[in-house]
Amino acid sequence: MPHHIHNPVLILVFLVVSSFGLQAQESPMDMLYAEDFDGIVEDWDFKGSVELVEGDAFAGESVLLLSKTEANLREEVVATGPLFDVSSGTLEVTFATRSNLESWDNSYNGTLSLRFFNKDGEQLSTYELGAWYRMNPWNKGVVQVAVPDGAAKACLIASINKETTGDFGVDNITVSRAEDSNDDNGLRRMMFTMSQLGHLLYPEDDRTAEVEVWSTEPLSDELREAIFTVSDYWGAEQNHPIHLELEPAGEIEDPGYFVYKTTVDLSDVPLEVGRYYELHGEIAPAGQEAFSNYTAFAILPEATTNQYEPSEVPFTSRTWDQRIKESPLLTHRLGMRICNVWGRMWADPERVQAIQIDVVNELGMAVLTSAPSKWVEDRDSDWEELLQNDGALIRQGVRNFFDKYGHIKPMMVILGNEPHSKGDDVKVDVEAYRIVYTEIKKIDPSVLVVGTSIGLNEDYFKAGFGEWCDVYNFHSYEDPEGVRDIVENGYPAMFEKYGFPKPVWSTELGMNSQGMARLAVAGLLYKKFANFFAGGGANASWFGLFYPDPNARIHNSFASAHNVFDCRYSKYAPKLDAIAYYNAVNGIGIKKFVTDKVYVDGEHLFLFRDVDGRSLIIAYNEEGRHDVFIPMPDVSSVDIVRIDGSRDQLDARGKGISLTIGEDPILISYGDGPGDLPEKLEVAPIRFSDLPVELNRHINNQVGFTRDGIGDETIELKLPPFWEVERAGSVGQQSAFEQFSIQVPADSRLREATLDVLISGDDQNGRPIGLLTARIPVVEELSIELLPVPAVEQDEPGVKLVIQNNSLNSKDLTWKVVLEGEQSLKEGKYTRISDTDAHFMMPATGFLSLPARESSEIYLPIDNTEPVAVYHVKATVRDQSGNVISRKRPVAGFIPVFKLCSPLVIDGVLDEEKWDQAPVEVLDKSDYFFGFKGTDSEAPRWEGPDDLSASIRYLWDDDYLYIGVEVTDDVAGELKHQDSRLWRMDGLQFLVDPARREISKPGKYEYSVGRGAKGIQAWCTLSADSDVATGEVHDIQVAILQRGEGVNGDVTYEIAIPWSRLAPFDPVAGNNLGFTMIVNDDDGSGRNAFMTWFGNAHNKDIDTVGDLILLP
Repeated sequence: MPHHIHNPVLILVFLVVSSFGLQAQESPMDMLYAEDFDGIVEDWDFKGSVELVEGDAFAGESVLLLSKTEANLREEVVATGPLFDVSSGTLEVTFATRSNLESWDNSYNGTLSLRFFNKDGEQLSTYELGAWYRMNPWNKGVVQVAVPDGAAKACLIASINKETTGDFGVDNITVSRAEDSNDDNGLRRMMFTMSQLGHLLYPEDDRTAEVEVWSTEPLSDELREAIFTVSDYWGAEQNHPIHLELEPAGEIEDPGYFVYKTTVDLSDVPLEVGRYYELHGEIAPAGQEAFSNYTAFAILPEATTNQYEPSEVPFTSRTWDQRIKESPLLTHRLGMRICNVWGRMWADPERVQAIQIDVVNELGMAVLTSAPSKWVEDRDSDWEELLQNDGALIRQGVRNFFDKYGHIKPMMVILGNEPHSKGDDVKVDVEAYRIVYTEIKKIDPSVLVVGTSIGLNEDYFKAGFGEWCDVYNFHSYEDPEGVRDIVENGYPAMFEKYGFPKPVWSTELGMNSQGMARLAVAGLLYKKFANFFAGGGANASWFGLFYPDPNARIHNSFASAHNVFDCRYSKYAPKLDAIAYYNAVNGIGIKKFVTDKVYVDGEHLFLFRDVDGRSLIIAYNEEGRHDVFIPMPDVSSVDIVRIDGSRDQLDARGKGISLTIGEDPILISYGDGPGDLPEKLEVAPIRFSDLPVELNRHINNQVGFTRDGIGDETIELKLPPFWEVERAGSVGQQSAFEQFSIQVPADSRLREATLDVLISGDDQNGRPIGLLTARIPVVEELSIELLPVPAVEQDEPGVKLVIQNNSLNSKDLTWKVVLEGEQSLKEGKYTRISDTDAHFMMPATGFLSLPARESSEIYLPIDNTEPVAVYHVKATVRDQSGNVISRKRPVAGFIPVFKLCSPLVIDGVLDEEKWDQAPVEVLDKSDYFFGFKGTDSEAPRWEGPDDLSASIRYLWDDDYLYIGVEVTDDVAGELKHQDSRLWRMDGLQFLVDPARREISKPGKYEYSVGRGAKGIQAWCTLSADSDVATGEVHDIQVAILQRGEGVNGDVTYEIAIPWSRLAPFDPVAGNNLGFTMIVNDDDGSGRNAFMTWFGNAHNKDIDTVGDLILLP
């Protein structure tokens, strides 16, 4: 389970709902606290293995080092700094951190936090400045934090969380006060409350929202005017703005807020059952930044699964803390039939507990509670006493628990959670499992015992733990295919080797979703459940549901990102993935997996079916959207549920339905028909044929359809409210083409438009026979882009400002481009942004008259650039009405990549003529080198190009990006790793930004290549596209050729990465790919250094990647 940070403050929440926020760097600062950890450190409190270590500091002599080993794995390791004074406003905290941790997932981490207290010394909140897991070299951080109201003191806290070996270093901390540049109008909170918990309304509920606004001072008449609108997930407004006046509603004495309230009536808004909606509120005083917030809601029927026995529904609820009263209520509302209960089986009967077990029982759910073997796993105090006399105390605790709660049925017990024992310690855990299991079975053989969540850890199988549970259990943050592989192949392999085959549960499926769009999270939820059950899994839980956040402090933390409910102010509202969870649970319900099939165009269909023939298909296509016809003989009514919960009913007419299947999963339910999937999918007889790349607010956008043959089917476009649509006509006979004209409202704030197309037949029953969907971005009036320009095209490298006028009118524009600073590579790591000596070689400001629907390009050469410096550029464009648009981005390297006329032979010999013509990038300076400090040794130093150096060249064609690397290495590493540990040996790592030109990033790629225990291998650790799987990669071509003889590691790498492995990057001339390469170095005892070409694949920073620019 991910580690939860209690009460962290998140500045991003303040930015959303407050009229004051982060300040520019040039604001004057007042130093409040500073510590460089050199010399005597006063008033810091150390708990566990914390010390000041000389050497390996970010700057100066010493570093604050926190560490864990196998010996102190379960001990608390925390360093707490002294209190210092704070007051209202904004703080800027700077710090340096590095980590070298063995992390299972991002909850096994090192954190640095800022904790606030009031004048009486009472803790108010804790803000997590950052969390670092696995290996990250020294990196400087700058975070700005809004001081919470009532705070008078603060302190810094560093810690290692959960049972992870390794160390975490902190250095050079400063805390300063920044002046606020915006007027503080006192507005602090806007909160929404709807009639049902979780804002999941029943169809019969009233559709109102109570709104409460808190302010530090009485509101003026202008600030009491609030505006409310409802939108879908993509921002399409569903109503005209509702204007309401906030009414005074009393005061809150501590910390001193004035309260205002109003009620928003949504009864006139056209709301659909099942669909996800957002309610946005805004207070927009003239000349000031708007104060705003939003909540989400949906109208959902009672969960159909609640009518079934818990054993029939294969879903379990687990979240951070089951003691919270909302836990069983939200579990029941979503339709899960097994609820985790916080239980304690003490030998002292007075201490036996099962918090909320009666509520769970009243709601008809099964109870899943924990066993005292968990205390042995954790090596809690007196754990050895628990095992004495054949576990007499454990057995007594089990008996006490069942004496008190044994009447509650069904009852299930889970033996533990993510144990970290190794070697003989595993046998201790297994002994505890044996004691609990045998005692439970003596008392009540019907109680299901769920194994500890150890997954495929072979030590536990060797120790025979499989005998002492009824079902196995694992936690996974793998991709969907990885989840399936665990169940379908991993467990059967263990059963074959060690026996005791039993069903497999996962009480924690999830993903490290911080920073990800909830659309992506919702899609992966469906895909992981589908693949889990397809692999043979028996019962699953998505982690997690919610965690109270009464002051909206943890909204954007990595822990909160796991939650399917938005927990700000503990008002629990659904995220998009909560709607997906409800639909997955109730869609699958009591159905069993039957089969799945991947079709020729990439559509993946999973079929579930119950004993009465009710069927569900979960369908998606990782390769893109296709309009298909799904044969469904003997089927009549078909229910469709889309990723935002939208519902449609189609008529298959005994034949089939037309449907768009794309990356977002879709649920297809029907009550009769075949018990198998169709052999093939056909092309939809009516389909999109002319989809615009984007929609413009100021023109008539054309959308076209192709119709095969002559039929009586009609096409109806279902668009958001206030849109205008007209049929533009049709042409052709046997293959007709129909076109529609669409007008987007000019004042809409939507980001993407969802076009729904209903295809109706001629039987007049009112139900369509097909549903086609497309989602298209909506552009603004003006758009700008900054692009790097390689020196080969011009005399000097530079940037190109592209301005596009998307409106129907000519615009008079002023523009300006500035170099805001640079980041330099020093000792293998990038510095903070600082002043740069680079400068534009011509004036970087001007005037432009730009006709309607036209664009202009302005080239600005840059002088005095450094080979691996990263330059931060900002462009600002203003029109004659005062409207401003700006764009920032980093540019670096300016590397021209020439196109090939024919593919290369990947043999490790860079002897083709084109390689000779490719520009060579050289790693031959000490600043490119980074060495890791060992437990008992200093970090290695670079001894010159013969020690470690490399040259890199790039080429491309329509199919591949080619990389040629010649490495000079004085010592060849002896350790041979494989799979996800390839980076621990001699080899290469790549970090790729496939959306370098975009503001919104889909993710990033990390690849490792080397000659390891499996021979030459490529491995994908991070993927930016859902149809690009992580894990071993077979379609990347790699040749590694040894140069020379002896003990040196001089090798040549020749690599061809297919463009499909870098999706969504479009390989066309002029496009710009973000790219990093590091050369890992093992001089005989494991990886102890690397050389990096731009922002290294170590700390995953895609701002500091280099720019590869494809040329014809």
